[in-house]
Amino acid sequence: MYKPVRIGVIVVIALVALAGISGTAAGQSRQQAQQDPAAQQPADKATVESFAVALAEVKQIQSVYTEKIQSAKEPEVANILQREAQTEMVKAVQKKGLTVNQYNRLAQKMDADPEFRVQVESVINGK
Repeated sequence: MYKPVRIGVIVVIALVALAGISGTAAGQSRQQAQQDPAAQQPADKATVESFAVALAEVKQIQSVYTEKIQSAKEPEVANILQREAQTEMVKAVQKKGLTVNQYNRLAQKMDADPEFRVQVESVINGK
C-alpha cells in the first residue's frame, strides 16, 4: 500500500534546535536555502538515498518517542525523553553521512519540490 511521506516540521525544528541554531538563524537558514541556487539543483542519487533512509529512521524515532512522551506522567520525564529523541534523530542523520543542516535543507527541498519528493518516496517505498 502506498503511503505518502509527510515531513514533520517538528522534526526539522527539533534537529535545528539540537544543532544549536537559534530561531532567527533557523529562519535565515530556510531563507538562504530557498535563495541558494545549490539548494535548487537536483540532488545526486546517493544523496537522495541517504536522505530517504535518514528520513525514514527519523520518522521511526519520532513515532517511538511520541508515544513515550505522551505517556510520561511528569514534565521532567517528558523533557528528558524529548532530548533523547532529538539525540537519536541527529545520530540517525549523521549515520547516513549527512549533517543536520544538509538534512534540513533536503527536508525543505522535499516540501518545495514535488519532483524531489517523488524521488525520496520512491527510495523509501523501494521502487
